[in-house]
Amino acid sequence: MDTLISPDATAPISRTVLTAFCTMASWAEYSLPNSSILAMAGSAASSSYSRSNTPGAVRHRNHLGVMSANTQSLTTTTTMLDLTTGGTPTWGTDARKPVNGVQVMWTGNTRPDAILRYTGSNNDRDPILVAVGGSVPTATLAGYRIEDTNLDGLVKYAGSANDRDMVLVNIGGAIPTSTRTQQLP
Repeated sequence: MDTLISPDATAPISRTVLTAFCTMASWAEYSLPNSSILAMAGSAASSSYSRSNTPGAVRHRNHLGVMSANTQSLTTTTTMLDLTTGGTPTWGTDARKPVNGVQVMWTGNTRPDAILRYTGSNNDRDPILVAVGGSVPTATLAGYRIEDTNLDGLVKYAGSANDRDMVLVNIGGAIPTSTRTQQLP
């Protein structure tokens, strides 16, 4: 398999994301380690789409999606939408999480159902245990998997840097029956 790299040949592709402009079909793109998004053909993301005044949305395999509150004017030139800054308004309430001065997507959605749950039916914690084998909670599984909520390439249910804690922290941390709902229409 060929390694995908950015157009300037300096940054490897780190993740696959799904972007959409709400009156258009969605398309897959790649994100670079600096969180820039790159289109499949290697050009700047979404620069070849000509449509105007639509909100932009981003989804990632195990994160709750996020969408801009304001519309973006898409033209034949590159359109910049920086969802990492708190100055960019998003649709809904509390759609992003602040981490070290940067707004990020909420992680932990191991069941792509748009709701983070730590307990109860259809919770996002159980798929992590099942992925590591179900019977030995200290087992691990390497790979690019939806259960890898902290994106370190390793699915862990127990121990330091485990993926289960990301779900608990992102629903609020104190009350395990709390939930967090994706803020997309």
